[in-house]
Amino acid sequence: MMGIGIPYETPPITPIPLVGGANVIPVDFGSRSLITKIAFVANVGFTLALFNRLEAAAGTLTGPMGPEQLYRVAPDFVSVANVVQYFAEMGEQGPFMFFNQDKGISGNRLGNARKLYLRVTAAGVGVGHALIGGLIHQ
Repeated sequence: MMGIGIPYETPPITPIPLVGGANVIPVDFGSRSLITKIAFVANVGFTLALFNRLEAAAGTLTGPMGPEQLYRVAPDFVSVANVVQYFAEMGEQGPFMFFNQDKGISGNRLGNARKLYLRVTAAGVGVGHALIGGLIHQ
């Protein structure tokens, strides 16, 4: 069940320079949301992971924060012909619940950064393009 929310889609995020290995891309995305659409295209092969905390996406978690798996928003997506496309309406899996966990670093009154972090592990140097959609809950 999708629930009720305000439909939202990021503007196209393009171009995204990619280096071989891990690339972390912060995306402005409303917290308390369901992710229903993921589109990422690049000119190199890649794996896409979504996180709700910057340190987890960057691989720099320390101390009592726990392992990065606690901050994953969805399973990894492996590109096919350099493309990842996910639509919750297709009945694959999801939608994926999202709530940012970057407490105390955002500066807004609720202490929520409203950032989704994409970790793109690219097979080499390239350029990517992304768009994320979902239902934002108020």
